[in-house]
Amino acid sequence: MTWLYNYNNTGGSLLATILWHGGHNAAVAGSEGEGAMQAAGFPEATEYLAVFGQANLSLGTATLGTLYRLTDIPPSEAPTPNNDWSPALLNAGSGTLASYPFTPKVDSETDPDEDVMASIIETVPWKPGAARVVVLYKGQPVAERLISANAPTVQVLAPNGEEVLGQSALVRWTASDPDGDPMTYALLYSADNGATWQTVATQLTETQQTVDLTELPGSAQARFRVMASDGVNTGSDESDAGFKVPRKAPQALIIAPDQGARFLPEQQVVLAGEGYDVEDGNLADARLSWSSDRQGNLGSGRHLSVTGLQDGRHVITLRVTDSHGQSSTVSRTIFIGGGGFYYLPLILR
Repeated sequence: MTWLYNYNNTGGSLLATILWHGGHNAAVAGSEGEGAMQAAGFPEATEYLAVFGQANLSLGTATLGTLYRLTDIPPSEAPTPNNDWSPALLNAGSGTLASYPFTPKVDSETDPDEDVMASIIETVPWKPGAARVVVLYKGQPVAERLISANAPTVQVLAPNGEEVLGQSALVRWTASDPDGDPMTYALLYSADNGATWQTVATQLTETQQTVDLTELPGSAQARFRVMASDGVNTGSDESDAGFKVPRKAPQALIIAPDQGARFLPEQQVVLAGEGYDVEDGNLADARLSWSSDRQGNLGSGRHLSVTGLQDGRHVITLRVTDSHGQSSTVSRTIFIGGGGFYYLPLILR
């Protein structure tokens, strides 16, 4: 399966980025390789750990957010070298099973009197026997998460297949954790019967979520997936069968000319616009057509230069059409020549 992007807030917020790209990491397996770094990404593993958190680079401290154990994701990319920071997996006796040097990603520019904060967004190979996840700064633990014995279980209740949905959906599920740990949920959506997934929401604590379907691709075989994390261990479930979500009409945008723009008869008029469709993405030139209410079809494309427009008022319309034949339009009014120009004589004294 393939995982797609789409994220919101920190602490699991970049889950889909991790799922799709695999992160930017390097591995140091056991104490033998400590301090060394691989130039290439990780070798393919059967299970990974997505690590999220925040590092205070000024103080050398860190906090961990919601972590996820994941399967069926691409191997990680090469890291940005840094020997100061690393998440590590420890066994019950505090022995190091693996540590993974990484560079925290600075969030934004910081004022001189503020601490420099950075995001921890890493995915690392899972190691059987791990009992703790720790973040090390210069070899010292600055954040940790105990790993409980059992993973949560989750079951999607609705929509669960064959439904025909409208503009929104109430997604409901049940979940339990054998260890009694509090759970956090991530909700994902597939428009192609589970072949690819995009994140709808993360950091959920309730067992239902209302989803605005107007922002998601339409499909005759859509599914939802819920991932439940107890902080590290992860369980998941998805809709038993596909359901229908209405396909969306594309959106049209005129960049130029401006509304009410005026041109001399000999001037070239540049038409510029965009078309976007939730299912198709950015539309190709052939799917954008321009017309004038006075002269009909003017041509197609995101950029079009037009000459020979008749004097007077023109309503310029951009029509965009997606691969399912749905279309939408947007218009602007312009003036050519005497339709809006007033020429005043120059009087010399």
